Amino acid sequence: MDILIKYIKYLENILYNQKDRKKVIFEFSNEILLNDDTVYNDEVDNMLSDLAHDLAYYEPNSEYREQESSLFGDEELLGKIKPLIEKLKKIIDSK
Repeated sequence: MDILIKYIKYLENILYNQKDRKKVIFEFSNEILLNDDTVYNDEVDNMLSDLAHDLAYYEPNSEYREQESSLFGDEELLGKIKPLIEKLKKIIDSK
């Protein structure tokens, strides 16, 4: 359970810390993608891994995003992270 809280805090830090967002995204993604152990269960691990892969395409600079259609910005980032935070919180609340 503590590990879920840790990842929720990571995700909330990505949401609310715009200054260090790219750095926190990098740290979060590395921790998820380089971890071969099961974090919580297959469902949660898959959700976290999917997000970590998606975050590789986050780009805050709109000019860069215009040049590469696979990149996304802050609005889509929030749309990916907020629902995951809610899912993780529900898992914690159900225990």
